[in-house]
Amino acid sequence: MELAYLDAAAELLHMVTEGSFPTAEGGNSDALGPRVGDGFVRLDTEWVVRYASPNGLSAFRRMGLTADLVGRELTEVGRSVMVAAGREDDVSAPEPLAISELRDSLAADKPQVGEFSAGSVTVAYRIIPLSRRATSLGCVVLLRDMTDLRHRDLALQSKDVSIREIHHRVKNNLQTVAALLRLQARRMHHPAARAALAESVRRVSSIALVHETLAASRDGAADLDGILDALIPMISEVSATRTGVRIERDGHLGELSAELATPLVMVLTELLHNAVEHGYSDRDKGRVVITAQRSLGMLIVRISDDGSGLPQGFSLEASDSLGLQIVRTLIESELRGSIRLVRRRGKPGMTGTEAVLTVPLPR
Repeated sequence: MELAYLDAAAELLHMVTEGSFPTAEGGNSDALGPRVGDGFVRLDTEWVVRYASPNGLSAFRRMGLTADLVGRELTEVGRSVMVAAGREDDVSAPEPLAISELRDSLAADKPQVGEFSAGSVTVAYRIIPLSRRATSLGCVVLLRDMTDLRHRDLALQSKDVSIREIHHRVKNNLQTVAALLRLQARRMHHPAARAALAESVRRVSSIALVHETLAASRDGAADLDGILDALIPMISEVSATRTGVRIERDGHLGELSAELATPLVMVLTELLHNAVEHGYSDRDKGRVVITAQRSLGMLIVRISDDGSGLPQGFSLEASDSLGLQIVRTLIESELRGSIRLVRRRGKPGMTGTEAVLTVPLPR
């Protein structure tokens, strides 16, 4: 083993002095890539194995090779591995150790990296051609068994798919609940009961939007900007009597985890609905602006309108509005943040309301 390692190292050092190694395309910076200690195989110019380290031989053993490795052509070894894996008739199966790439490497002195599988075993390879004065001396093949790592990757992918499927089903169930509430509201003759059911539909639909985003997410994070863009038309549709009120977004809320996204979207739904419904009770035109920014680990969202403003003597703590009670509860218990409702001055003769929501972001 030591002699084989020293011989290959000497050839590589000659290539370094000649400037032919390392090449611009060569090398593998991946920390999990194969190293000499993982498995070492030396091939001559005819692709015949001249030496295989114990770890290199073990890699082929795990793929099903039972015969000796030294003295055999790599193409023949590849066929033996395919037979052992029961894939000798599979025309779509790639050549083991990418024989075509190996030949191209020897011809162009270009290293190759990749993976090949046989049966349930996956092996990463790194091919380094050896040459001196433009004359090929064969190549070195480094091998590493990646089976366990790939199995873990597949398990994580399967878990990710399952989680996204759960979010998709939750979204469907919430949409079904919203549809049932909507049907029930149509059968109600009392205006107050119909309005209460309509508000429930709006709240359930906002939660469904979060799960719809999570179902499409690959990292479990919810895109708040996309949710808000879908939420604005929904609020405008519910508040059909305020068709002249425009809701606009300025700035980016970014992404948040599901634990924070769901209560935050519900809070924004309630604040936007209140701004449209109560801020413009005496008019049918106006503008509501959502401004968002992130600073010093905090998400600051401002919802400003040019409506009639807060009534005299208004107190958020003393308000008996169900929507504002939901807002306070979610902000204090779920978001660990704070909210302020202040009266603002707009154009001369006009007032408005500004809700300032501050939410601490996780590190």
